[in-house]
Amino acid sequence: MVAVPLPGSYRKSKKRRKMDSQGFPLASRRMVADTTVTRGAGISRSHPGEWMVLQTISTVAQHSPARMDRPIPRRAGFTLFELMIVLSIMAIVAAMSWPRMLRYVEENVLKENVETVRRELAGTRMLAIESGLTYQFRFEPNKRAFAVLPFDRPETSESESADGTQHQIKTVVGELAEGCSFLPATDSQGRSASGGRLDEFWLALLDNGALYSDTVWSQPILFRTSGEGQDARLTIRDTAGRTIVLTVRGLTGGVSVERMRQGETLP
Repeated sequence: MVAVPLPGSYRKSKKRRKMDSQGFPLASRRMVADTTVTRGAGISRSHPGEWMVLQTISTVAQHSPARMDRPIPRRAGFTLFELMIVLSIMAIVAAMSWPRMLRYVEENVLKENVETVRRELAGTRMLAIESGLTYQFRFEPNKRAFAVLPFDRPETSESESADGTQHQIKTVVGELAEGCSFLPATDSQGRSASGGRLDEFWLALLDNGALYSDTVWSQPILFRTSGEGQDARLTIRDTAGRTIVLTVRGLTGGVSVERMRQGETLP
């Protein structure tokens, strides 16, 4: 580094210099240029091109990577205690909402099973109309099985409808979902109506009929070829004691579903 004597502009001037708001003298353009030349190790202010180069170097130096050494401010985070508080609140909310969620799931299972039985009853009516045979719907009281099959014993495995079309005799056997069951059927006066077992002829028409050889079925709910049905009420219950009643109207053969009723929890 070559020492450069201070320019003459730094000498005392008889002229009064302008002051800023803090009481310090304002630097003139010449003073800035002289200072830059002094720091530039001997580069004369009499060459404007050299002075511009020094200004560029000074600007680049101010934004050099050396200034990146400043410490990066730390981001605010969560402490372990705060996280534990949040997790505890989430656990409390989940524990409070779990019974309601479980109840919602169980009610949906019951409603889905009731809708399955309603479709099977409507399908039994359609089978009677299409086949020209009176059909019956039976279920297993206090259990889950149900069956759809002809009521009148056909002479062959085919039936003839009113328009003379031959139809294969159709049967249906199924079960409700786990946790749902049929309540024993009652007559119009509320008395329990008992049924009986199916003989070998009817069991042979069912898929895996041998599995139901000891099953005691309810009284049949009949659907005739004219589309009429038999007045009847079926009640389906879940393990929580909730029940839904299905009603078959004899005149039209239509099936309606009543609203769910709450009950006592079953053992």
